[in-house]
Amino acid sequence: MKNATINLIILGSVLGAVSFFSVDAFIITLLLAACFVYIWLRFPAGDERRFILSVFSWGIAARLLLIILYYYFFLLPGNTDIIAPDGECYQARGWYISRFLTGGDMYIIPSSEQIFRDYRDMVSFYAEEIPDWRLYQVGVFSYAIAFLYSVFDYVPQLIKFINAVFSVASAIVIYELAKSLFGKKAARISMIIIAFLPSIFVFSLTSARDPMVILLLCLSIYSLTKFYLGYSLLHLAVVFFCAGLVYFIRISVFAPLMLVLAIALFISLRFRFRWKISFLVLCGLLVFSSGYRQKALSSLDLATLTNPHIGYINTPGNNYKILPDGYYSGSKDIRKIPPLDLAVAFLKGLFHSLFEPFPWKLKTKGELFGAVQALAWVMFFPFALIGISFGLKHKLKESHVAFICVVVFSALLAIGEGNVGTVFRHRDMLMPFFIIFGVAGIFIFFDDKELSEIAKNRFPAAK
Repeated sequence: MKNATINLIILGSVLGAVSFFSVDAFIITLLLAACFVYIWLRFPAGDERRFILSVFSWGIAARLLLIILYYYFFLLPGNTDIIAPDGECYQARGWYISRFLTGGDMYIIPSSEQIFRDYRDMVSFYAEEIPDWRLYQVGVFSYAIAFLYSVFDYVPQLIKFINAVFSVASAIVIYELAKSLFGKKAARISMIIIAFLPSIFVFSLTSARDPMVILLLCLSIYSLTKFYLGYSLLHLAVVFFCAGLVYFIRISVFAPLMLVLAIALFISLRFRFRWKISFLVLCGLLVFSSGYRQKALSSLDLATLTNPHIGYINTPGNNYKILPDGYYSGSKDIRKIPPLDLAVAFLKGLFHSLFEPFPWKLKTKGELFGAVQALAWVMFFPFALIGISFGLKHKLKESHVAFICVVVFSALLAIGEGNVGTVFRHRDMLMPFFIIFGVAGIFIFFDDKELSEIAKNRFPAAK
């Protein structure tokens, strides 16, 4: 109780500071209260509940304080966002759309932030009309921000606070998944790493979509794993619900997620063949029947999948090539690429997507920060392979869904990425699952007793 009281005092103090700076603290308080209620009801009293409350409290407190400091002392004075400028673009478009929802003057600039320096040009670009949600850097995410601005006026910290809650909530989901796979000890270490992994932590301080996408992907894989292990259809419903949200938030992730779902259900032993075919048809219909199917399917089509990679090479930034030069100049057709060239490109792309940024080709201070984590990740990666091997050998039913997710998304990142900063950020979608396997791999390497017992099949995974 003493630790729980200290955690609540810490979090209460942070919320008090947030309230002093922003009127949107009430919404954050509600979100945090919901998380605390979930933790209280989901986990029995004792060390497990205290541990999760402690990690959650410290993770949230650290994020909220840094969000306030970063916004008021860096962004508000007019400096360019150095972490995730794309997120700030969504905020600017959200403000523009909110003017239509409230009937306000669309030319009003609410802040001195750098993103509003070219705001009038953006209004002219959209011809003073509400933009289609399917346009680049608009999406449903901008409309969700617009709704919040319509209700609370311009509160850019609110989006960042919500992302902070989503980020730490992902760590709780990973705890649950890791516990099902490798027991409580591995789950605790995995949760701490995910809650404070530098890249995931830093991007959760921004208005980018990544924290929400990571949470939805973690929820999908966890729920699908539980469903496969014999739990209720409610878990399958959660998977489809999360996939639906992913469709509107980052559509390029939708088709790969449906592919993971289709593969996992097809190899399931729970269903007869006709039910497996029905699931495959349902997954296919969800992709093909959407009015936005072309972009959804682009993440599974070779020609359109490589277009972003080729586009990266022809734009400024720290980029990398995986194809012969002719495919970048347009003299060669990617649809006619020889199998050997494609295989070489895939292996090169996989190496880049897994281990960028490389220390010998750094161009910015941000990449220097990423290189420190990347170096630690290179040393951690062999243990992840050990954990994957152990999971597939001894815990196949529990670990195969996460493994399928890692394989599918790693393959797509290998072909479709080309910018160092972008692939570093997108790789975080897979880091929670790599972390689970890597922590298990470390325990296996050092002959942990709990996992040794699992290998001997003396007891099932913790539930």
